[in-house]
Amino acid sequence: MHTLEVARSQPAAMSSGTGAHLIGLHLTVVLAGNIATLPLLKIGGVVGLVQVQPTLQPPDRLRGKMPLNGRSVPVLDLRVLFGLRPDFTEHTRLVVVWLGLPAARRDPLALVVDRVEDVVALNEELIGPPPMAGLELDRTYLRGVTREAGPLHQVLDLDRLATKRI
Repeated sequence: MHTLEVARSQPAAMSSGTGAHLIGLHLTVVLAGNIATLPLLKIGGVVGLVQVQPTLQPPDRLRGKMPLNGRSVPVLDLRVLFGLRPDFTEHTRLVVVWLGLPAARRDPLALVVDRVEDVVALNEELIGPPPMAGLELDRTYLRGVTREAGPLHQVLDLDRLATKRI
């Protein structure tokens, strides 16, 4: 199993003509053609498809557990969580995220995504609430949306995902 570590970076205050704006770095991933983002500070790495150990009577969205650095990490299929049909291709990846605070007590969770795209800087002030209609992804797990980096980016709420994941 190969793990690609993603650089961690603190959000930076950047100055523009209107004052300082908090810029957050986000990893963009694709789910059934929808662009979703995850805060880079919570990313532990990106892994190709690995053997997942099934668990007894898991919810449909929980694929099982995978070994990672001596830990057993739950694997959550975001497609299933958002009501989409599971689909695995050569581009499918597992994004390992760290949930919870403080750092010493964080738990890893692997998220199955269709494809990992890029890292983008998003102005936190330009992330608006998700619209009441017109999104394919369930609003329950969205922190908000933005078009700042081009097409519509749906910002996932990992804290909400952590509390409702199983």
